[in-house]
Amino acid sequence: MPLLRSVSALLFLALVSAILTGCSELREKPSFPTKEREAYYNSKRQEYANVLQVGITRGKVEDYFRSKGIKYRQMCCIDEKDAYADLVVIGKEKPPWYCSQYNVYVAFQFAVTEPRPKQPLVLAADSDVLTRITVYYWPENCL
Repeated sequence: MPLLRSVSALLFLALVSAILTGCSELREKPSFPTKEREAYYNSKRQEYANVLQVGITRGKVEDYFRSKGIKYRQMCCIDEKDAYADLVVIGKEKPPWYCSQYNVYVAFQFAVTEPRPKQPLVLAADSDVLTRITVYYWPENCL
């Protein structure tokens, strides 16, 4: 019986310790970019903005990416609700404890120029027009 009590006490202490550690992680904030990293991210955005002018089509933007071997992904609804944005990763920040990644992208946002079929839902067309190029922070793979 004394052995059972000491094992139970150890398990209880381990549980309390785990809870307290978890609570301190809850208070931990994700990292925010330093001024140097933020300046770097803005310089990368400007490099793209110098080549890809607002007003060109998605087709031309994506042709540029392919010609330079630049990997990109599409994501719905940064500011425009009707057209996907194209995202190019330019950095990584420390994620909050509940996410496994916190990526930094240059986001190429587009406006729709022609009607879309409702079925199947199409959110990216070569004719979409580039409206904004921004730095976009996106925590990913979160609980």
